[in-house]
Amino acid sequence: MKHIQKILQVSQYQLPVMLEKQAHKTPREQLVNYDELREYFDNTPFSVFFTTVLQVATPLFSKCFDG
Repeated sequence: MKHIQKILQVSQYQLPVMLEKQAHKTPREQLVNYDELREYFDNTPFSVFFTTVLQVATPLFSKCFDG
């Protein structure tokens, strides 16, 4: 977040985190038919939502905004 504050040329403050992760289970644990959906969307633009890369990249992306 400090990077964004710097770009905007505003005073830099450590801002409180307002978001809280809601899902504490993996998609496979949350969806009864996860494997069926993964197979159905295989070889489509939506297959990216069923890869482990996305699950690993999401926390890394959120660090960009932590300051």
